[in-house]
Amino acid sequence: MDSTGKERRGKVAGPRLKKEKTMNTVIVSNFPEDATETQLQDLFWEYGEVRAVRFGTRRKYALVAFDDPKGAELAVWGGGKKMSGQKLKVKMAKWDV
Repeated sequence: MDSTGKERRGKVAGPRLKKEKTMNTVIVSNFPEDATETQLQDLFWEYGEVRAVRFGTRRKYALVAFDDPKGAELAVWGGGKKMSGQKLKVKMAKWDV
């Protein structure tokens, strides 16, 4: 029954849950200015097959796309990657390449 005393039938109202989309892409920053797509691909290959590497605006970040979401997760949690002595920052992207 609802607040008016009437019996309610049909669908139960409740919060709609968004289906989480699994992401295959990570954002990498703090790499040397002379870094290449091939170098980043080689560096992240250990986490899974890298599908693509794209540099962002003014090369301040790069998008590294994996074939499998597990590769992206491992890259984020793997941590400690360095390139020319600089520790890379890696986080999950909100979009895929």
